[in-house]
Amino acid sequence: MLVQSKKEKLPIVVTIHGGFWLSQYGLEELNPICTNLNQLGFATWNIEYRRLGELDVGFSGTYNDVISALTLLKI
Repeated sequence: MLVQSKKEKLPIVVTIHGGFWLSQYGLEELNPICTNLNQLGFATWNIEYRRLGELDVGFSGTYNDVISALTLLKI
């Protein structure tokens, strides 16, 4: 893992796994890609969202999950 000083700003890559909307596929699917991006000097923000079988799944719930995650990211 690449260690950076807290004052150094890194380029950020936001990953959204997709997961086919199925609950058995989660954000861990992108862990190898995020690890590789970290090794290349990028910070990664691997976000999650609701999928089939979860409350309020679909356009509005999933959309709100993504927007909420991006809002937490401070650049």
